[in-house]
Amino acid sequence: MAEVKELIDRLTNFRTRSAAKDALIEKGQEAVGPLIAALRSGQVSVRWSAVTILGQLGAKEAVTDLVGLLNDSEVRDPAKEALQRITGEDFGDDYEAWKHWLEVGGGGAGPASQLADNVATDADLVKEAVYNTDVSAEERPPGYVLRVPFANRHQDVALDFKAKDSEDVPLVVAYTRCGLANPKHYEWALRQNVRMLAGAIAIADIEGKGNFVVADVMIRSTVTPRILIESVRRLARKGDQLESALTKADEY
Repeated sequence: MAEVKELIDRLTNFRTRSAAKDALIEKGQEAVGPLIAALRSGQVSVRWSAVTILGQLGAKEAVTDLVGLLNDSEVRDPAKEALQRITGEDFGDDYEAWKHWLEVGGGGAGPASQLADNVATDADLVKEAVYNTDVSAEERPPGYVLRVPFANRHQDVALDFKAKDSEDVPLVVAYTRCGLANPKHYEWALRQNVRMLAGAIAIADIEGKGNFVVADVMIRSTVTPRILIESVRRLARKGDQLESALTKADEY
C-alpha cells in the first residue's frame, strides 16, 4: 500500500506522471481505494490522473464518486469518459441523469444519496475539502475559517453552517473580508459585481463595523468537498485582489 501512495504522489510531477500512471494500472485492484481518495486532491493533475486510471481499471467502486465529479469543471470530461467506460452507459456529462441512474439501481454502483450526503457532518465536509491541499481550517462557531495562502499573502474565508433561507432550507454561507465599507466605494463595489462569475460583493457587519465581503451562498445538501474548496479558493482569490485594491494591506 505504501508503494501505491508513493506512486500517487508522483502524479503531481509531469516528469514522473506517465510512469506512475502505468505502474498504478499494473497494481490493479490494490490501487483502487487510494485512487478514489485521490479524487479529493487539491491538485488538478492528481484528480485528472486518478479519474483516468480508475476508468482504465473499470473500477465500479468509483462510480458514485465519479458521478459527483461531473460538478467539477476541471475534471468533468475525463469523469464522463471514465463513467462511460466503466458502466457501458452514456449520459454524457449530465449529472442529474447519472444520479437518476444510480437511484434506480445503477448496476450496483452505490446509492445516489452518497452524492449529496456522502459527508455526514459539517466537520467531515470541511476536513475532506481541505484534505491534501495547502488550505488550513480552524473551527470558529458558527462554522469554520479556512486560510488560503498566496505568495507572501493569505486570505481567510469564513464558513457559516447555521444559516437558512426564508423557507428554512439549510445553507452554507462562505465569505471573505475585503476592507471597511466606505460609502465612497459603493459604486466601485457594485461595478465589480458585474465582472464576477460567481459570488458577489456585499456589506456585512463584522465586529460592529460594516465591511465589504465577497460572499457565496450554497444549499447545504448540494455541497460536496470539491464544490466547497472550489468556492473557498475562488472567494479567496477575488477577496485578496479587492483587499489589496482597497487597503494595500493583507489583514484578512
